[in-house]
Amino acid sequence: MTLNTTPVLSPIGDQSVDESTTLTFTATATDAEVPPQSLTFSLDAGAPPGATIDSLTGEFSWTPTTIGTFTVTVRVTDDGTPSLDDFETITITVVSLGNDADVSIVKSGELITSGGTTGVIDVRVATGTDDAEEDDDEDVSLNSSDLDLNEEEYVGMRFNGIEIPDGATITNAYVQFTTEDDEDTGYAKVKIFAQDSDNPQTFTNQDENISSRPTTSASVSWIIPDWIGEGTAGAPQQTPDITALIQEVVDRNGWNSGNSIAIIVEEDSGSADRDAISYETNPNKAPLLHIEYEIPSEQSIINYTLEIDNNGPDAATNVIVSDVLPSQVTGQSVSPSPECTLSGNAVTCDFSSLPAGSDETITITTLVNSGVSGVISNTATVSADESDPNPSNNESTKNITIEESANNPPTAKASATPNPADEGVIVTLLSTGSSDSDGTIISYAWTAPTGIILSDVTASSPTFTAPLVESPGETLVFSLVVTDDEGASSDPDTVSVGINDVSSVQTVQQQKQAIIDELKNLKSSAESQQTVKRIDRAVQDVKKSLDQKYWIDENTLDPKQGKHSIHEEEKAVKRLMNIIKQDKESESFLNFIQEIIDQITLIDKTFAENAISQAQAANTDGKFTKLIQKAVDNFEKGLDYEDDGKYDKAIHSYEKAWTIVAVLNILDSLDSQISEFTTAAIKSELIDDLVEESSEESSEESSEESSEESSEESSEESSEESSEESSEESSEESSEESSEESSEESSEESSEESSEEEKTEDENVDLKSQNDVIIDVNTAPVIVLNGTNPQIITLDGDYTELNATATDLEDGDISGSIVINSTAVNTAILGNYTVTYNVSDSLALPAEEQIRTVQVVNDAMIDVVEEKTDDTTEKSTDDTTEKSTDDTTEKSTEEEKTDDTTEKSTEERKD
Repeated sequence: MTLNTTPVLSPIGDQSVDESTTLTFTATATDAEVPPQSLTFSLDAGAPPGATIDSLTGEFSWTPTTIGTFTVTVRVTDDGTPSLDDFETITITVVSLGNDADVSIVKSGELITSGGTTGVIDVRVATGTDDAEEDDDEDVSLNSSDLDLNEEEYVGMRFNGIEIPDGATITNAYVQFTTEDDEDTGYAKVKIFAQDSDNPQTFTNQDENISSRPTTSASVSWIIPDWIGEGTAGAPQQTPDITALIQEVVDRNGWNSGNSIAIIVEEDSGSADRDAISYETNPNKAPLLHIEYEIPSEQSIINYTLEIDNNGPDAATNVIVSDVLPSQVTGQSVSPSPECTLSGNAVTCDFSSLPAGSDETITITTLVNSGVSGVISNTATVSADESDPNPSNNESTKNITIEESANNPPTAKASATPNPADEGVIVTLLSTGSSDSDGTIISYAWTAPTGIILSDVTASSPTFTAPLVESPGETLVFSLVVTDDEGASSDPDTVSVGINDVSSVQTVQQQKQAIIDELKNLKSSAESQQTVKRIDRAVQDVKKSLDQKYWIDENTLDPKQGKHSIHEEEKAVKRLMNIIKQDKESESFLNFIQEIIDQITLIDKTFAENAISQAQAANTDGKFTKLIQKAVDNFEKGLDYEDDGKYDKAIHSYEKAWTIVAVLNILDSLDSQISEFTTAAIKSELIDDLVEESSEESSEESSEESSEESSEESSEESSEESSEESSEESSEESSEESSEESSEESSEESSEESSEEEKTEDENVDLKSQNDVIIDVNTAPVIVLNGTNPQIITLDGDYTELNATATDLEDGDISGSIVINSTAVNTAILGNYTVTYNVSDSLALPAEEQIRTVQVVNDAMIDVVEEKTDDTTEKSTDDTTEKSTDDTTEKSTEEEKTDDTTEKSTEERKD
């Protein structure tokens, strides 16, 4: 048996090689066995990267890129049993052929806690393309000398470099304009939005470049005050608070500090506009965006500091520092700039040159994300173009431990849009500014002022209808408390919502429609089905009061029919008063009902008050003092009823006051038209007759309504009470009780109403009789053609309409209402064509249709036609004169008959 012997590796020795040059040598070995065994060459672990050796031939190869000394172990192994080996460890020195720079990085970090850091930003429009206008034709202008608010359909403004940290809470924001003109007045209302984008681009002149941009769900309405004084930038030129708009943009997932924000102003209503200075006119007076913000309290912040050193021996060029921040934090800022940039959570710094012995300091600010605890590890690296003799210091790591802290309560932030709001507008309360530094908000609790009903007090964004106010600038204060997922509640935060008194802008009919909307919205909060029914009926009553036959225009009642509109509202108020009387709803609900009653009563009181004032001003000769005093007495009685809480009877008295004066005004307007009423005595006599007839009719109508409503309500109450008591008492007892109560209540109400009507029997005025008088004297309008008839036009000539005039005894000049039909005229074809003229007065009484003949003739026929026309005209004039004489005679005879009839009628009345 032969023992295996160890192979022998020939000596290699230490090696030296230039940087970036390939080093090669061949290892050899011998083996004593015969025949020789197979030998295998290899490198032990720890060889520099890139170093290799051929296992069969023993050829070694390595191209170093870093200067320094490196150790390599070369080993040879045979294939005997057992296998045996030999080895040698050599040192390889890499020599530099160029510059060397030992750049190093040291990273440190500091954990701090913010106690509610605040910030203020003021940024103006900075370029000509960052303010623009879009007109009704969707054309966009980028170089306007001013910004026309409420004249152009849209105005856009872009503000750049908004340095607001992600997660910040906006506490105040507005846009400040500067006036271009010396005086801009009149009603102008706009709506303000923010562009719903992470980083809006500048405007272009492409069509719809403003209106097509996405906008925030939040918006703010602005009734712009009058602008007085050129170059003024004060409170009237400052928008309302747009905090909710800015907060919605900053809360976007893609928002980064330094992004841009675009504000869009949309035309709303009003015929006036406001001209603000644009960037093109004066960059120093261009629109300015003002924002105030705060970082939520108890917010953890880590400030990282990187120290970059060049230890030489040569200068380092193209020095790159890279730091990818860990996911537990959110990068906020980095300096210095522009050498360093922050993109998301990636920090990159590029220094073109760093001399030997010099250094650079980099500061990175981060926010620790909510709910994070434990170790946060962050590693940064540095590199340069030169060879680094000590690459081990090219990387640095900093670990910071975040202790798990006790739950912090959330922070409530309440806002509203629109704010201020017009009466009758739906207002949305917002909680979007609320935050929780270490958790999630899971519930909301809103508190509203007395009389205001929210759609849902536990919703994040409930709504309510802005009530009518009696004085401008009334303010409603709402409170919000939020609770997080660990049960901690915030301190209350309040928002004040201003209510604009727009009664001077709203028509009376619009105010009534707002009341209808308020009642409809209120139904969902009713607890009793009977309340819902009464609200439905009250809504129908107010709707009936809007019947167009009762109105002249949206603010003026028709003197002939207007009393019926007031009477419908009296019925509505009586139903609402019964809701309060039954007391089956919450206190806030009943307060809201009372507010609506006050609104309706105020409208009708104002009608009566204005009518009396107008009558008193017109009564210069004192002929109607007695009648006006009757109206005043009724008005004052209505005030007394209001003080006693009898609002239905108050409206009834206002109705009487208004009606008396309305009849007076109608009869007074007929002085110049009806000879029977030329004396005050006759007029007063007719009024007394109308008052007497009206009292009878009104008494009957009120009695019927009282009986019907009393019976209806008693039946409802009886049914409801019967249902409630049926579990305790027998059906028979309930029936008897209901019947008794219904009879008694109906009797009492009818008796009371009847008694009241008897007391004022001589004061009320009905318009039915007066309608008969008016209809009897209404005359049809008369149309008179302008120019010649027939109208002669040469073949292929231009047709020009000569028009006509129309007058009406009651309505005056109504020429503008004439309907002309000239579609048949064709000047390209010889012949006669007919043009018709028609018109009707305000009572739809038509005038006699007038016809003009249009003759299209050859040039040669003009002389003949004109001669014939002259003859026709002369004959027509004779006929007209003769007819006029006949008509005058006939009219005189009829007037004599009318005088006889009137005299006879007057005598009959006296009898």
